Amino acid sequence: MFKKTFTRALLFIIGLAAGLAIFFPRDLHWQYMIARAERDYEGMSIKYNLSEAGWYKAGIDNMEILYRGHRYFLPLVRVRLGLSPLLQAVVDTGPEMLLSLERGNKISVLGEISLDRILPDQEVGGNLRVEAEAYFQTWDQPPTEGKITVRSLGMVSLDDALNIRDLEILAVLTGNRLEIQNLRALEPVEFVSSGHALLDWGNQDRSTYHVQGRFILAGESHPFEQQGRIVELLP
Repeated sequence: MFKKTFTRALLFIIGLAAGLAIFFPRDLHWQYMIARAERDYEGMSIKYNLSEAGWYKAGIDNMEILYRGHRYFLPLVRVRLGLSPLLQAVVDTGPEMLLSLERGNKISVLGEISLDRILPDQEVGGNLRVEAEAYFQTWDQPPTEGKITVRSLGMVSLDDALNIRDLEILAVLTGNRLEIQNLRALEPVEFVSSGHALLDWGNQDRSTYHVQGRFILAGESHPFEQQGRIVELLP
């Protein structure tokens, strides 16, 4: 009798779980994940439209992220959950960028992104190619190490008045120190530099940088040195 009752109860639970998996609104699954991202970052607000919603993949149109007084716009994001990588997202801004969350608490980024699409309220334009990876002790803590390479594809414009050609950045992160191994461009002035940034993860406004190098003007090389807060350099 007990065996028969137990078997029926087990079949009932399996049937209930299967029913929930089939009929539970899958969009709520992704809405919960996006709402959690908002809670994890104070002051962040996310607007979006779910064009596709499954248990393991989603299509998100017109994602608008408001954070720290800036608006970021992502026309299309395609997300897929799995075992390896744990999460993969394709950010489509015209060119595409692939973001992967991998085992071992690693994030990798590879691809291109359009600045004028993701920063519609800023007077910036041009495309960047990014290759980056970062490692974390835990996902809710800042990265402990990483590496990033950024190259401009053609001209990058700032404030409709400054055009930068052949911009290249190579930096390596250890703890809160970002070692800038190479920072260079050919226009409007040819320069090459290196230095470091000290990142304050708790208050980004206190993050600082210090670079030194040389620029070429009228065929002559001139040394320079500059330091300050990173927030003063951001659009």
